[in-house]
Amino acid sequence: NKGQEHFLRGEYKECVDFFGAEENLDPESMFYYAHAEYNIANRIINKLEYYISATFAINIPGYDYNSTKKMLGSAIKLLDIASVQDVERKDIYNEYIETYKSELNRLEVNNSKLELRRYNRQQFRNQLAGAVLTGVVVGVTSGLTNSQQSTSTSSKSNSASTSSGASLSSGNVG
Repeated sequence: NKGQEHFLRGEYKECVDFFGAEENLDPESMFYYAHAEYNIANRIINKLEYYISATFAINIPGYDYNSTKKMLGSAIKLLDIASVQDVERKDIYNEYIETYKSELNRLEVNNSKLELRRYNRQQFRNQLAGAVLTGVVVGVTSGLTNSQQSTSTSSKSNSASTSSGASLSSGNVG
């Protein structure tokens, strides 16, 4: 059928779209549908894993945790139904179900790493902002203190020079 043809050509999205529009799927079609969903999810998880291990990215193009998880959940359900309808291949379906569950676990682990990275990045930004703000406050406070000391010293100096000038003036007159 057309869905299988898409699958065999590696056109997994088209395969999913084709089977998703069908009303009643036979177990073999469910297998292709499920495996196409798995292949799409697997590519997304591989990309997620790469970005986590090789970059410092916190936003990954094309990554959507919820839709990837939903896709793997759907694949597991499809194979569950297929294994009930096709008892002869039940063991094969169950092996794939275990593989899909393992992939779901890999998704969870890598998504947790990504969320931790996002949290740490936000904490760093908060600390940096706090340090900058503290530096600004210390700088302003220090500037005000220095300004007050300078004004105070300048006032004393002006007072002293005015007093000396007055003494000299009065000494010259008399």
